[in-house]
Order: sequence, then C-alpha cells, then structure tokens
Amino acid sequence: MGIGSRAYMQSRPPSRGWPSGTHCTLALLFFVFLIGLVEAATHNQWLGWMRMDELNPRLWQWLTYGFIHVQFWHIVGNGLALWWLGTQVETLEGKSTYWITLIGGILTGALAWRLTGLGNPDPSLSLGGISGAVCALMIVALLKQLEREITLLLFFIIPVTFRARWILIASITLSLLGWIFNELPDRHHWQFWHPVFFDGVAHSAHLGGFFFGWLVWIYRQQTNRFGGDALKVISKIPSRFTTPKTSFDFDPSQARAELDQLLDKISVEGFGSLTPQEKDKLRNLSDRLR
Repeated sequence: MGIGSRAYMQSRPPSRGWPSGTHCTLALLFFVFLIGLVEAATHNQWLGWMRMDELNPRLWQWLTYGFIHVQFWHIVGNGLALWWLGTQVETLEGKSTYWITLIGGILTGALAWRLTGLGNPDPSLSLGGISGAVCALMIVALLKQLEREITLLLFFIIPVTFRARWILIASITLSLLGWIFNELPDRHHWQFWHPVFFDGVAHSAHLGGFFFGWLVWIYRQQTNRFGGDALKVISKIPSRFTTPKTSFDFDPSQARAELDQLLDKISVEGFGSLTPQEKDKLRNLSDRLR
C-alpha cells in the first residue's frame, strides 16, 4: 500500500466502503448485551452457552465468552476502550492485524484464566467479557507511541492527560497486583496466601491479553529489529564492453515496515515532523510499493 492511498494524502475523503472491524465488533457486543437484557427480563436462559465454564468448557466457549457482558458498566468500559484502541490499530496496522489481535487476545485471555485456576476448578465460576482482547489491542496501539499525550475522562467528568507510557505501565501493574493479591489466592483457598480484596475481575485474562498483544507487536516490528534499509545499492563491476551500472536490491517487507514507521510518525506528530531525508525516503518507498 503506497502513501497515496492514505486518507491524509488525498484531496478528497476516501469512500467509507465496508464497516470497520471495530464497528462490527461493537455492534455484536451491544446486540448480545441487548439479548441478555431481554433474557433477564423474561427469566430465560438463552446466552448461557456463550460463557466459559471453568469445570468443563466447551470448544466454542474459548471464543464466545468474549462477547457476553452482564453488567452495564462492564460493557460501557470495554466498549469505549475497544472503540478507541481498535480504531488506532486498524488505522496504523490494518484490519488483518486488528482481527488477529482481537481473536488472539480473547483466546490467550481464556488460557491464562484457565491456568490460574488449574488444580482447583470451581463449577460455580465462569468467564465473560472482551477485556483480554482490549488489553492486547492496547499493547499494539500504544507501544509504538509511548510519548504520545492522551487525555482521559476520569469518572467520565474530569479530563486527565497522561503519556501513553504511563497508561500502559498503570494498566499492566494493576492487573498484575490484582492477579497476585486477589484472583490467584481466591481461586485456590491457600492457607499461606489469602486474598487481600475481592473485585470479581479476571485479572489473569487481562495479563493473557497483554502477553498476546506484545507477541503481535514483536512480530510486526521484527523486520526493523535488525536495522538495514529496504533500498540497498548494488554497483555492478563493468566489463571491457559495458559501462558501470548501479541498481537497487529492493526488499518489499522491509520497505513496508519502514513506510509504516514513517506513517506512524506523521499520524502522531504531523507531516512537518519529517526531516528532508525522511520525506525523500517516504516518496521513494511509496513509489516502489505502489
């Protein structure tokens, strides 16, 4: 994909086309939540098959549990975070990365939750909510822009500005502390280690999501970890009957990674933040990939 296809380089707004993956996910979440409200009002059991049972989880529950929310503030919090972070990932990394991160975060969150209760299954416990996927999206969306300033509404009223770095640190730290001092001892009833508080949150699913998001981020960055340049100059040694020639050894995967880095910088700091060398490189890479 060349730079000419980016919205901010076009003279006219791009066509909307298909709905984004983020919007489709949000629509599904709120549809299931609405069904849950009707279920509660009519005293039926329509969505029980979606929640992940700890004692005997069905195969489909490893995925479907992520789309069921019972409490209003649970779906509001997850929905707002998904809308913000999912849009970031789709814009900067693409739809395929969004879907991989979303589904992988759900599955890895379920795995971490199951491993936390290993050895002492409780038939009364079940897992629901897309928080693991939200945590995975958080890593992919923010890890490349740690110094970006982000304003959050504390209690939906008070605007507070943090750097992305501190949002990540606080989120991971709170999940880790909640897992160590709440969820882990509460699900095992040890004599030597007791829960300090109880909040009913599956912190292990959050940690699983963070871990998968980190794996996705590493994979997306692996082309650039070794440095190098997508355009490598090769000078051909002339023979007696030929003139010297210079050609380029072009690496498309490296070019896409370098182009993404430049486009991310534009998205965060603006086009004017690029140096003249970076602008030339942006133009050359875009022409080559077009």
